Amino acid sequence: MRKEADSYKKTVLIASHSGDNNWRPVTNELRDRGYKVVVYEADRVAKGTSSLRIGINLQDGLRIEYMGRQLEPHDIAAAWYRKPFVHGNSATSRSSLEQQQKHIQYSLWHAIPEKAWLNPPGRILHAEHKLTQLLAARQIGFTIPETVVANQWEPIQHSLPHSVIFKLPRAMVEVDGREQIVPTTPFINSPSSLPKNSNPFPGLWQPRLIKKREWRVVVVGDRLFAGAIYTKAAAKEDWRIHFFTDAVKIRKASFPADQQALCFSYLEKLGLKFGVFDFIEDTDGKIIFLECNHNGEYGELANDLRLPITEAIVDELDRIATA
Repeated sequence: MRKEADSYKKTVLIASHSGDNNWRPVTNELRDRGYKVVVYEADRVAKGTSSLRIGINLQDGLRIEYMGRQLEPHDIAAAWYRKPFVHGNSATSRSSLEQQQKHIQYSLWHAIPEKAWLNPPGRILHAEHKLTQLLAARQIGFTIPETVVANQWEPIQHSLPHSVIFKLPRAMVEVDGREQIVPTTPFINSPSSLPKNSNPFPGLWQPRLIKKREWRVVVVGDRLFAGAIYTKAAAKEDWRIHFFTDAVKIRKASFPADQQALCFSYLEKLGLKFGVFDFIEDTDGKIIFLECNHNGEYGELANDLRLPITEAIVDELDRIATA
């Protein structure tokens, strides 16, 4: 822990929403270390329960007031773009509201120096696309699954093996006003089994891999935390929707050193300091990259395995603020 004098009155911004609990222990620890923490809760701003005023004029340029206090972007020593999202009452209203909000908030995030961010929002936007991730992963040396995106069935049938899986580029969708995971779905790659009355686009089609186990790996700065995931038959395709059942067990395990090095290289390539990686380990012991969520959930590792991920995030924000 750094001396309080190093951090006294320095400001750390956390951009999130009121329903996300991950920022709260980070906030408490930062305040204990002497930082002034401003938590921007995007949903409360959208509802009007947290006040926001942005002004642009000839005299002052950009002026920001949040919760009655002036916020100077260049005075922010460190910043964490967690999940500053707004949720509407339907998929349509939510999508429209989020897009409008993102346009307004972009000027706020852009005004903060990029070096202050744990993960700069612009770099997150670039890195969140699945095909971008797979290409970057391949370029730095990860093994990736062969992937086909097509609006005709012929490339899928001819390029992929007998057993395949389908997943959406964005796994979360809104159903009846609530976000739900669209699970990975297996198919037999034959004309009689594929849903050929529909368009395969814009899904990602990949071989169905036989898994020995899966991995969730969290990287924060120069620290890495790993958990091995073991699943029963019911959870083999997508453990996330079965996590709170006895079909999924997560355990501490040592992630291979060469793969650890690739995780750090991947984030460095994309200009990021935080990422939550998902991997498959096949029956031959080969580690296969699936994706990296740069705003991902890490509670399974922090809480169930008691790994000090919160402390690592605080340490990294502390390092950024005092650099």
